[in-house]
Amino acid sequence: MSLETKDAVFAEIKAKGFGVVSDAAPALVEDSAFLLEAMQLEVAAPEGETGGFWSPDHVLQYAPDKLRDSKDFMLKAITACGKSALGHAGGTLRVDKDFFLGAIKIDPEALQLADQNLRGDKDLVIEAISSKPDMLQYANEELRGDLEFIRKALELGSSFAHAAPALKHDKEMVAYAVTFGPEGLMYASEKLQADKGIVLAAVVKDWRAIQYADAELLWTEKQIVIEAINQDANALEFISDIIGEEKEVADAAALAIAKDWRALRKAPKSLRRTKNVVAEAVKQDWHAVQYADEDLWNEVWNREIFMDALKQSQRAMQYAPRQLMMDKDFVMDAVSNDWHSLEYVAPKLKADKDVVIAAVQQAAEAMDLAEKGVRCDADVVKMALETNQRAACKALKEDRDVVLEAVTQNWENLKNAVESLHDDKIIMLEAVQQNPEAIALASAKLKGDKELVMDSVTQNWACLQYADKSLQADKAVVTVCLEQDGRAIDYVARSLLNDRDIGVITVQTHGMGLANLSMSLKQDEEICMLAVEQNGMALQHCSGSMRGNKEVVMAAVQNKWEASRFASTQMQKDEDIVALVAEGVAAGQAAADE
Repeated sequence: MSLETKDAVFAEIKAKGFGVVSDAAPALVEDSAFLLEAMQLEVAAPEGETGGFWSPDHVLQYAPDKLRDSKDFMLKAITACGKSALGHAGGTLRVDKDFFLGAIKIDPEALQLADQNLRGDKDLVIEAISSKPDMLQYANEELRGDLEFIRKALELGSSFAHAAPALKHDKEMVAYAVTFGPEGLMYASEKLQADKGIVLAAVVKDWRAIQYADAELLWTEKQIVIEAINQDANALEFISDIIGEEKEVADAAALAIAKDWRALRKAPKSLRRTKNVVAEAVKQDWHAVQYADEDLWNEVWNREIFMDALKQSQRAMQYAPRQLMMDKDFVMDAVSNDWHSLEYVAPKLKADKDVVIAAVQQAAEAMDLAEKGVRCDADVVKMALETNQRAACKALKEDRDVVLEAVTQNWENLKNAVESLHDDKIIMLEAVQQNPEAIALASAKLKGDKELVMDSVTQNWACLQYADKSLQADKAVVTVCLEQDGRAIDYVARSLLNDRDIGVITVQTHGMGLANLSMSLKQDEEICMLAVEQNGMALQHCSGSMRGNKEVVMAAVQNKWEASRFASTQMQKDEDIVALVAEGVAAGQAAADE
């Protein structure tokens, strides 16, 4: 079934490709405007499919002969879908110069599809290469052998590579070709690549032409070599063998390196081991040191050159040869200049105490670059701890042996250690022996370690507050604390607050600690008596019965007359107690008057 309308055809094209034009009504296929519009549709081919039904020029396959023979229509078709439309042009157009001239103006690559005779037409080829110089390769053999035409083509930017072989042997032609760049010499015959005049002219135009010159010619004509070097030091890459034999050439090369240090990379070994040459290059940029020959560093007095590089950047150390990496004197100078140099030295010297201290003296993090064995040396650790950058040192935080040594020197260094090392009992014991409060930094696990906690609270009862709850309920641990100061009762577990022994020890040094004890102990006459004898105000924490016990109240008031207000109503009226209060008030007044 034919598609009768333009819209119907276009919809099918977008869905199925340009091949559906075959189903269009004859009237549409004969309509040039319809065909041109169809070729300009934007149609996305399914993934993996190209060309054929999905190529716009496929529309022309269904165009009538009268249209494919129409110069005007086919030029518009070329505009729509490029040179591929030429494959559908009628026979008369394929040999029509004017038509191809118009086609080339639209798409220079149309020359590829022109008749052999047309590809020998100067006007057509000039038109093509004016827009796209490499179209010269599609000109016929005869035209590519025309000296005057090739001159014109070179002027338009075409490559001498496409000239006919005969012209590449023609001295006049090659002499002209080299004025456009190195390609002229590159495609010249071997004979002309060995012609002094041709080569010199090529090199004067562009030093890169020297890579295409005959090697034997360069050995005998140093003027050419010097010309290339003077233009660009990169020429050394192509003439390094010659430099070692000719002083004038070597001098020119050395001068080139002095102007651009990068030339040292392509210089011959003879120059890369010459002290003055390398020194001049390194003055420009420290990177030059990587191109120096290793033999240069065998002489001790040449090592100052490498130090000049290191003063510019410690990264130069990565290019130091093995003999320097193993030389202690050189390494000492290097790390003293910049501690980062320690990263590159031989393992033996990374384990050398003197070398490591010289580096660590600048920054503690240099320790991270040292061999593990020397890191925990007491002097190395001490030096690291004295630097301002110690916080950046990984070893002082993570290396167990280093941290132990650091804590041995000062327990506070534990504060910078990673969490996992706070779970190290040996490190924590060392810290606690210096300062019992270091137990606060211990891991939860070690806060439950009886040996460690006992070590801490034996020195300072207050450290009981950091102990695990299980040890706050341990009578032996608690007793050690309370014997020092009854105030430790504030950290004692509830399970021990009804223990009479604990109660007695507590109030002997801290009467007010009675407040923490159980009610049964607050009713214990002996404990209450001990509490108020230590601090009369503890009467307030005694049970009601004890605040009505005359002996307990008398002891409290004798200690502090103000405690009388906590006695029972009956005891506050007792003549003996009233008398004691009066004595206390009078004594206080007398002291105030004095």
